[in-house]
Amino acid sequence: MLTDSVVGHTAGKVYPFVLSMQSVLSEIRDEATADQLKEEVAKVRERAVTEVDRRALDMLEVQVERRAAEVQNQPGPHFAAALAALQRAYQREWTKGNSG
Repeated sequence: MLTDSVVGHTAGKVYPFVLSMQSVLSEIRDEATADQLKEEVAKVRERAVTEVDRRALDMLEVQVERRAAEVQNQPGPHFAAALAALQRAYQREWTKGNSG
């Protein structure tokens, strides 16, 4: 349900919304929970229609991977995955007024 709530916002609304999820994601206490959330992000990404939705899901994935890196003692793979999601988000087509 968390990942579904990211889809359908305007560019002006979705980024503050994703940022506000930081407090929810800080409650993740184990890597398995982060892995489940990443699987849900992937499922929602498959049916995302707009670039804004896809970028928002990428940014959510960045936050989930960052949290996963914090809760386990081997952050390397999660750091790399977070960086890849951030790069993917940046490479997506930007909407007018939001160019990178």
